[in-house]
Amino acid sequence: MKTLFGVLMSMVVLAACTSPSVSQPGQASKSQVQTQQTAQPTLAAKWRVVAFNKFTEKDLAGTDAYLDLSEMPKAYGKMGCNGMMFQANTIGSDKIDFGHIAVSMMLCENMKLEDAFLRKQSVWNYRFDGNDLILEQKGISIRLRRE
Repeated sequence: MKTLFGVLMSMVVLAACTSPSVSQPGQASKSQVQTQQTAQPTLAAKWRVVAFNKFTEKDLAGTDAYLDLSEMPKAYGKMGCNGMMFQANTIGSDKIDFGHIAVSMMLCENMKLEDAFLRKQSVWNYRFDGNDLILEQKGISIRLRRE
């Protein structure tokens, strides 16, 4: 009888060790949270500008052009020359408003990219394309890549 009881207890312990854990209602497992994060990209990151309308990846390869949205609503950026500070607020699930952009006042040799960005309105439509963020406005698009 003791042997049968020992065998049964061993089977129960082994079964408990091999069965998947059951999470409490309202608690997500680590893998569920990772899947949800993967499924829903976030704007809060540093984004390198890889294409902007007429500026191609090749044109932008040597520039320091980025938007840093990792501390939203505070945001920072650079379009190759001057530093920028602004507020970045989402509007619904597909628009972002950069509001008023404060820019340092250095005069640089090539300011075409910066001028093109600053001439646009502050509200952009956005969408994700894999690891890229696409900003669009009136036929103009900016492709940014997560760093």
